[in-house]
Amino acid sequence: MTQQPVPITSGFLSTTPHASRAITRARKSWALLATFTVLMLSMAAGDTTDARYKTLGHRMVCMCTSEPATGMGREGCKQVLLECTHAECDVSPRMTRELKVALQKGDSDDMILNSFVQTYGADVVEQSRTASNKMIWVMALAVLTSIIIVFSRKWRSRPAVAATPGSHGCDVDEFRDRVRREVESDDWQ
Repeated sequence: MTQQPVPITSGFLSTTPHASRAITRARKSWALLATFTVLMLSMAAGDTTDARYKTLGHRMVCMCTSEPATGMGREGCKQVLLECTHAECDVSPRMTRELKVALQKGDSDDMILNSFVQTYGADVVEQSRTASNKMIWVMALAVLTSIIIVFSRKWRSRPAVAATPGSHGCDVDEFRDRVRREVESDDWQ
């Protein structure tokens, strides 16, 4: 009695105990992989928002007017928004909340900065780092230009190269004879 081979179909795989365990393991693996992928993507999105929050929060200045504590007047404390250290600052928490809401809405960095400029004025955006970076490049260019000018002046005012025998149009033999005559005449005097 010979057994006839049974055709393999999807129904056969699901009814065989060994095959159903393999399918179950594969489904679990795919489900685990999908879970980790979703988790990592959500963490990456959170990191991006957190990084943008820190970047934008450090580009803005707190506009609190806590004059008694700082003695700075009414134009604001001029501290970085995320680093405002005033105990009774009521502006910094409100500004950070507005920043978080704008990031959650998905606004671009330029839109967020523009909305803060419209609300709090142009002084809300910290310009010192940008200005100092530009100043560094201007100073570096000025130093480089000065060095080039000094070297070019030194190069132009260097002493002339001593004359060589062939440089004045006289023949080498004539030059040797003249030198020999002068040396002989100097020795006897």
